[in-house]
Amino acid sequence: MSRLSLSIIAFACLANASVSLAAETVAGHIQFITGEATLTAADGSSRPATKGAAVDAGDRVHTGPATILQIKMTDGGLLSVRANSDMKIDSYHFNGKADGTEKEQLSLATGTFRSVTGLIGKVNKRNYKITTPVATIGIRGTDHEPLHIPPNADNSNQDEAGTYDRVNSGGTILTSNAGSILLGPNQVGYVPDSNSPPTRLQQIPGFFSQPLDLGGGGSGTSGSGDSGSGGDSLLLTYISPDSTLLPADSTQQAGLTQLVSTTLLTGAQSAPLNWGGAGAYGELLNGLPSSSSGSISYERNPLITIGSNNELLYLKTTDNSGLFEFNANSAPLLQTGSIQVKDPTTLTPLYTVYWGRWGSGFSVIDNGVQQQSTGDFHYIWTSQVTTTTQLQALAANQMTGYYTNIGHTLPTDQNGTTGNLNYMTMNVDFGAQTVQTGISISMPNNVNWVATGNGSLTQFLNANTSGNSGVALTTGRGGNVTIQTGSSVHGEFVGPNAEGAIASYNMNGNLATGTLVTVNGVVALNR
Repeated sequence: MSRLSLSIIAFACLANASVSLAAETVAGHIQFITGEATLTAADGSSRPATKGAAVDAGDRVHTGPATILQIKMTDGGLLSVRANSDMKIDSYHFNGKADGTEKEQLSLATGTFRSVTGLIGKVNKRNYKITTPVATIGIRGTDHEPLHIPPNADNSNQDEAGTYDRVNSGGTILTSNAGSILLGPNQVGYVPDSNSPPTRLQQIPGFFSQPLDLGGGGSGTSGSGDSGSGGDSLLLTYISPDSTLLPADSTQQAGLTQLVSTTLLTGAQSAPLNWGGAGAYGELLNGLPSSSSGSISYERNPLITIGSNNELLYLKTTDNSGLFEFNANSAPLLQTGSIQVKDPTTLTPLYTVYWGRWGSGFSVIDNGVQQQSTGDFHYIWTSQVTTTTQLQALAANQMTGYYTNIGHTLPTDQNGTTGNLNYMTMNVDFGAQTVQTGISISMPNNVNWVATGNGSLTQFLNANTSGNSGVALTTGRGGNVTIQTGSSVHGEFVGPNAEGAIASYNMNGNLATGTLVTVNGVVALNR
C-alpha cells in the first residue's frame, strides 16, 4: 500500500473522529424560550439563546429577567432554567444507551432550574451530579429543583443565602463538607455554606412558590422571574395525570344537528354558592374562523347541569350583553380531568377543579344569537371560587401571587385539531389589581403560539359581566403566529386565599402565509 493511500486512510479516520467528537459535544437543544438568554462556550465566545439552538458540553447558560428557557437533552432529560440564573453544563456524554460511559455534570452559580432526568442516571446514578458553590447534589432518578442564592456583599440576605434542593419526585442526595442527607418527594434540603451540614426544612420556602429575583440585592424572594414551584408547567406532562382522553363516539354526527334548547334541561339548577366556571369555543364569524372565551361565577346566577362524571352538560345565564346558553346536545365528550389545588406552602390538597372538552355537536347562544360553532367546546369549573369579599381582603393585604398551570384541556384550533400547552403563567398583584400572563402553545404543522398579556383584575374576572373583553393577549417572542385583536384570557380564582385559578383563553392570529388560525382551551393553575 502506498504512502498516499495510508495518508488518505489516516485523514479519513481523523475526520470521522472529529465528526464523532463534535456530535458528542451536543448536550441538547432549546425547545422554547421566553425572554432573553445567552450561551457562552468554553472558549469564551457568546451567542444568543434561540429556539432550536444546540447547547454544547461546556456551555454556560445565563438567563435575564422574566426568562424561561427549556432544554431537551439528548438522553431525553429536560432542564428548565429560570430567570436571572447562571448555570453551566460542565461535562456531558451520551452515546444513545446507558452503558456506563454516559455522564452529565452541571454547575449552578446563582439562580435556579428544574431538572427531570433522562437515561443518564437511571442506571448509573453516580454519573449525574450538580455542584453549587457550597454543595453537591446527586440523584436517584428524579425531578428536582436546585436553587442557589449567593450572599450579598453586605450579608443582608445571610439567613437565606446558600443552596436549596426541592424534590418533586424520586430522590436526591444533598452533600456538603460536613455530611449528606437524602431527600424525597415534597422535601427541601438546605446548605447555608460548605462547612455546615445539610438540613431538611420543615416547610417549603416561599420563593419556591412565587417569582424569584436573584439578580440584585435584597432578600431574593421577590421579582419578576419564573416560579420555582413544583407546578412548573414546562416540565409537567402536557396532560395532567388526572386527565383522560376519551374516544369520540363514531355514531356521533359530525355537524350541528340540534339547536340549543329554549327550555331548561332536566336537572338544571341554580349554581351553588361559590360555584365558578370558564369556557372557550370556536365559531364562524362572517364565514371566517374565530374563537371566544369567558368566565362566570355564582354572582351571575347561572343555571347549570353537571353530569355524573362532573362534565358540564348545560349552562344558561344572562348579563347586560344578553343571553348565553351552552348545550352539549349530541357532542362526544373527548376529554375529562380533575385536579386538586394545593396549599402553596404545605402542598396540602384543598379544592377540586374539573375540566373537559366536547367535540362537534354542541350548540351555543351568545348575546342572544345562535352561533355557528366549529372546533371544540372547552369548560372548567369549581365549587370553591374566591368570593368578592375575599378578593377585597386580599387587595387590602396587598397580596401578590404567581400561578402556573397544573392541568388543562388539549388546545384545539378551528378544525378541532389538538396541540400541546407548553405553559401558562399568571403574575397577579391583588393590591394593584393587575394581571400579567404568558402562554405558549405548539400546534401541528409548526404552528407555534406565544402570547403575553397585561390587564386589570376586573378584566380577568367575570369578563362579560360589564362588557369586559378579558385580559388582551398580544404576540410574544418565539411564536410564528401574529396574534390579532380579540385574543384574551378570562377566569376566576379558587379558594378563600386565591390559592388557585381557573382560566379560559382564546386566540385569533395569522400565519406568515396570511392564513387565519385560532386556538383555545382552559387551564387550572396553582399559586
